Amino acid sequence: NTLQGTLREYQQHGLNWLCFLKDFYFGGILADDMGLGKTVQVIALLLKLKEEKELTKPALIVVPLTLIFNWWEEFQKFSPQLRVLRYRGSRSERKQLIEEFPNYDVILCSYGVVLQDIRQLAEREFSYLVLDESQKVKNPQTKTYKAVSKIKSDFKLALTGTPVENTLTDLWAQMNIVNPGLLGNLRQFQNQYIDIPEEEREGKLKALKRIIYPFILRRTKEEVETQLPPLTEILQFVEMTDKQREAYLSALATYRENIFRAVDEQGIQKSKMQILEALTYLRQLACHPAILMEESDLLDSGKVLLLQDMLDDLLIKGHKVLIFSQFVRFLKIVQKLFDENGWKYEYLDGSVRNRAKRIHNFQENPDISAFLISLKAGGLGLNLTAADYVIHLDPWWNPAVERQATDRAHRIGQEKRVFVYKYIVKDTVEEKIITLQERKKKLSKELITSDSGFVKSLSRKDLEILFETSLKK
Repeated sequence: NTLQGTLREYQQHGLNWLCFLKDFYFGGILADDMGLGKTVQVIALLLKLKEEKELTKPALIVVPLTLIFNWWEEFQKFSPQLRVLRYRGSRSERKQLIEEFPNYDVILCSYGVVLQDIRQLAEREFSYLVLDESQKVKNPQTKTYKAVSKIKSDFKLALTGTPVENTLTDLWAQMNIVNPGLLGNLRQFQNQYIDIPEEEREGKLKALKRIIYPFILRRTKEEVETQLPPLTEILQFVEMTDKQREAYLSALATYRENIFRAVDEQGIQKSKMQILEALTYLRQLACHPAILMEESDLLDSGKVLLLQDMLDDLLIKGHKVLIFSQFVRFLKIVQKLFDENGWKYEYLDGSVRNRAKRIHNFQENPDISAFLISLKAGGLGLNLTAADYVIHLDPWWNPAVERQATDRAHRIGQEKRVFVYKYIVKDTVEEKIITLQERKKKLSKELITSDSGFVKSLSRKDLEILFETSLKK
């Protein structure tokens, strides 16, 4: 009743299923396609339990590090009345935070922190253990799987778009956490369903499907598309890695000092080039330090970590993805991610020829799963309706430019629902640019069409917001 929003019909069915599992003391795997709102279904469940005074102990939600902010934002949006703690920080900070657990309804933490603090976490009791992107525990031999298995909770849920990535062992591992013993131990499961003659396989798989049917709920985008808008836009908040944060904070402090000295001496308009330089440098650091510092590792970026997780999920199921950035050097880094993972793709920036050949290959070749595109090179005139997911790696000054890029997939001839993800690094100039854009939209929708147009519209107060140094740890 107090959810700040309305569940779609299939999401309401999902909530009913989660309540059914709870009533009969079962765990389950919610395996909806990416973008269908697994998060909000869990939030609705926890809110319902809170309303009914059944959330007597906190729920522990374990997520990839890159998604902690996103879960936090979703709780603030849909259920601000739930008390949510982000369990993170240094070891000494976490030691203090863990004592605060009884004062909260929900604890958010990463798989990495669970691994480090499992001894202390295993001493606690939780109402729910929720594993987001639960394919992270698909290997029962890993330390992460063993750590998560030690956590005590009344109920357990796993959320994943890909319950089976490689072998049936993936499914056993996740099901064994949420419903221990349901499928026997690992050796029994392998003997029954994996190490069997080929002629027995079909019958055995049918039997397995009957066993797990009540405990896995999966809806694909195609199955519920009549309930979806033609275009779904999702702001995906991202957290920087530690090394990335360190580089960002150092640059921010230097630029802040120089810019305000220049503004005090010669005013905002005459300092415009310095402001632009600073904003561009900080935005590039928010994408990946390697754009500016070549010694950085490929995964030293919150955005690259998140992108890798999302692509692991999307590409295995045959979705096609458009990936836009305005920074060509960032696209080159993303190219390395594709090459290292063996993912096949097309690439387009201003220097590329044979555009028509590349577009045709993406549209017609089922082996090509993604198109990496420079926003300036690919924003106009391309028909890329084979894609049903669009990812904007960085925000553009003018939202209209982003819309033009999105329209490469969302246009006449598109027969599928399109999901658009916009990556925003929390507490950086990216988030603050979005905030200022919203404010300035009221002045004129077409006024701010470029970086220089954006800077012209800034006041000193806006600069204070953009270059604020109190970045949250």
